[in-house]
Amino acid sequence: VHYMPISVDMNNFPEQTNRISSKITLMYAGSFGKKDGIPVLLDAFEKLADKYEHVCLVFSGRGDKESMNEFFSLIETSPYNDRIEYKGYMDEKDYYSMLNDIDIPCMTRVDIAFAQAGFPFKLGEFLATGKPVIASRVSDVEKFLINEQNAMLVSADSSTEVFEAAEFLIENPESASAIGVQ
Repeated sequence: VHYMPISVDMNNFPEQTNRISSKITLMYAGSFGKKDGIPVLLDAFEKLADKYEHVCLVFSGRGDKESMNEFFSLIETSPYNDRIEYKGYMDEKDYYSMLNDIDIPCMTRVDIAFAQAGFPFKLGEFLATGKPVIASRVSDVEKFLINEQNAMLVSADSSTEVFEAAEFLIENPESASAIGVQ
């Protein structure tokens, strides 16, 4: 048995029945650096938004000036920017409230050296929600998670796999609920 090398305050995650809702919200929260794969997630979201009118994307967090300028530029040029919301850096109460309200948390790191170290702290929080999480196969992730059993694992840098994972969760709400509670 492998135990995840993180700690999460489970009091931030009230036990609830999680079902994919009629309005699907994907979410990324954390830093906005090169390792975090924001362009990968945005590309996947645009493919989803083109196919599903009820899909939206929420971001929370911050990064350095260059990363944030790149992020805002990508948002501005997205044909679906009316369904993308940036909430900035949130206080703890608002962050956990948002995290418990969204449908699909996403951790879409890319394959660079920094992303290959350790276990992403945010991923532990995402898993604690009981929601079906999409996570890149980086670092130690595959030591602790099994694809389509307790998360949807995708190749780093693959917006196509992120799209396919999200589409599977949208099209299969019972499987999505089962994956989330594993």
